[in-house]
Amino acid sequence: METEFIPVVVHNNKGGRDAELLKRYGEPSWNNPVMRFVNASGKDLLPRRDGVWDTHGIAERMIASLRAAKEEVPSYLELAALETRTEGIETTTFAMSCFWEGESRLGALAGVTGTRAGWLEGREVVELKFDPKRISYEQLLLQARKMNCMSHAFVSTKSQLEVAEELLGTSNATLAKTAAKDAKASDQLYYLKKSPLAKLNLSPLQKTRVNADLRVGADAKRWLSPRQKAALN
Repeated sequence: METEFIPVVVHNNKGGRDAELLKRYGEPSWNNPVMRFVNASGKDLLPRRDGVWDTHGIAERMIASLRAAKEEVPSYLELAALETRTEGIETTTFAMSCFWEGESRLGALAGVTGTRAGWLEGREVVELKFDPKRISYEQLLLQARKMNCMSHAFVSTKSQLEVAEELLGTSNATLAKTAAKDAKASDQLYYLKKSPLAKLNLSPLQKTRVNADLRVGADAKRWLSPRQKAALN
């Protein structure tokens, strides 16, 4: 927030300049915290809303205000909004020949919000968290199969099972009874572990995207905030 905006605190129970600003924006003297986004002239970029105090809601409001101001939305902020959304997020698990490759390839997909390398029924697997509003389960299956990152689908819901059986056949789709066991730490986010970027304090989804870019030699720094980039120097 300090990078893309200039935070200003206005107290709702003080006089002077604070009281003047409350009156200017029609805010009551006593209320719950309200976060407003204004331009350099003090004009609201977005319609006023209160009760938006969680990380996901604030990140989405920040993105909306930057777009309203016709400013570029940084990739790290988009990731923050995606990974802090909890409502509607689904989980599924794919078996494959190498979870190093699977975690990096699948972690590059838009809509995938998290990956975890593990073992299930004696197979190398990657557990995925994904937002079905951004990538449907059918699309996820098709992409995974295209990338050779799925020999078997361990689904978590009956609706996933129906889709998987239709696309893969009944022998290649199973309703998982248990969660995958974690692979050892050195096998998680394998390409990130081998990079200097591993020393940074990254969010889980940043780690996922950075790991994916490092595998193919892409510019993994595109997911970093200015402060994270400065920490590399």
